[in-house]
Amino acid sequence: MPRRSPPTDATLPTREQLRDFIAASPGRVGKREIAREFNIPVHLKHELRTLLASLAEQGAIAPAGHKRFTPPNTGTNGRLPETAIIRITGTDNQGEPIARPVEWPPLGSGHDGPPPMILMHPERRGQPALAPGERVLAHLRPIGKGKYEGRTIRRLTDTPGRILGIFRPNPDGSGGRVIPTDRRAKAEWRIPPGEELDAQADEIVAATPLPDAGLGLKPARITERLGKMGDASSVSLICIATHDIPTEFSPEALDAAKQARATPLAKREDLRNTPLITIDGEDARDFDDAVFAEPTGPDNPGGHRLIVAIADVAHYVRPGSPLDRDAWTRGNSCYFPDRVVPMLPEELSNGWCSLRPNEDRGCLF
Repeated sequence: MPRRSPPTDATLPTREQLRDFIAASPGRVGKREIAREFNIPVHLKHELRTLLASLAEQGAIAPAGHKRFTPPNTGTNGRLPETAIIRITGTDNQGEPIARPVEWPPLGSGHDGPPPMILMHPERRGQPALAPGERVLAHLRPIGKGKYEGRTIRRLTDTPGRILGIFRPNPDGSGGRVIPTDRRAKAEWRIPPGEELDAQADEIVAATPLPDAGLGLKPARITERLGKMGDASSVSLICIATHDIPTEFSPEALDAAKQARATPLAKREDLRNTPLITIDGEDARDFDDAVFAEPTGPDNPGGHRLIVAIADVAHYVRPGSPLDRDAWTRGNSCYFPDRVVPMLPEELSNGWCSLRPNEDRGCLF
């Protein structure tokens, strides 16, 4: 395979280029082969490592030994392969994690049924228990129709999973329990003395797992107090966690948003002297569209000319780009009583893709 010409601005290859190269390469591929193939300079090696870790976490490539990767093994006939990247979704009644495959249905399998249930084997003693949201590379063994046993090979997420629940202190005021708000989590978590963060009874809290002693409820540490049950902030956070709404953007998408600039006038029609108005509330920050209407005159009695100007989001979000991929995982912005989880980074959602008064913006109409 001929080597590609070095990029003139010394940038990293795209995710698609990396994934395609690994898929086309025989055997396992390491950073050295990738750096040689794409002529990646030394000062970008750290960024390459971060990009590869992100691809592995998303299931686009599969870890295969020390710093090496292969295409994801998708299994056959709707069955999962012996090793796969999975995501923890809940716990059973004993507090053991339940997971599902990150890639489902398997590519090219034609399978469209529900994802199988993966019952994770307990972690080694002294290791923090797996919590919802974590991704791991796991060895899988079928144990029944639509069920697998999973054993962790390697954790792929950099931080422990996040437990969201209601804190219930022990009667003596030392330690307590967290009752998860997510119905997929069937077991409570134990909060040892000293790990309560001064949380009060019936507060919504966030917690992370602690090293497990192997007996009883899994231990966790409260890391954040989120308010009383029923508060707007707590309701929003529960909804976000329950429905797995992404709240973080990839570094590549954030970087692309920061580099965005105003759209040039070019061949666009200049509407800056048209008194367009928006109909959003006073506290709105993202103005998606603006309108204008005027009578058409004697040639069309009672008629009106209407203009609806819509922010030209496609100018910034190109097909297959990091912004496009992050937007695809969301589908839309989510509005809550106290916050918005945007589909695009703030530089775009509240900036270049918002039709702010007295600021030049590209639009479609």
